[in-house]
Amino acid sequence: MAPSRASLLAPFVLLHGPMNFGSAAVIERSMQHAVEDSASTCLRRMSSVERAEGYSTLCTSLASLYQEHRGTENAAAALRAENNRLQAEVRRLTLSNKELSRQASSQLAERQTQEAALAEALDKARAEMLRMQDELQRLKGREPDALLKQIRALSAENARLVDAAGEGLGCAAAPPAEVRNRAGA
Repeated sequence: MAPSRASLLAPFVLLHGPMNFGSAAVIERSMQHAVEDSASTCLRRMSSVERAEGYSTLCTSLASLYQEHRGTENAAAALRAENNRLQAEVRRLTLSNKELSRQASSQLAERQTQEAALAEALDKARAEMLRMQDELQRLKGREPDALLKQIRALSAENARLVDAAGEGLGCAAAPPAEVRNRAGA
């Protein structure tokens, strides 16, 4: 299996640090030059080494690269797992935010309905209060005259009944004039 671009790029980035070339082609060319230079340097160093020692060094390098590759795969898997966890949290928070927005809208609508009902009740109460104030004013203006007429009518009726009762009993005595005057005045 051919190595992936990312696996080829990882040693380059480790050796040369992160670079911002702005395009994949520039990075790939730079990486190819670095790999060729590294390979040339390695071959020059290894040419003077005995064959067994060279194989030993090669095997050690391969084991080291394999361990780095495993570490990178593990780190990538951990990052994917963290990414999945964070995306799930974002979805949960988005749903929670939508639910809270829905509840807030519902409560706002309910409050507006209550305020409208209270405003209507207040308007009705004000209208009733004005009607009662008008009625009170009307009654205040008529009250003394109406009461005086009622008192005079009752006094006259009372005097007539007293006279009729006195005549029916055979009493010639009528109530004193001052009682009649107070009642009739």
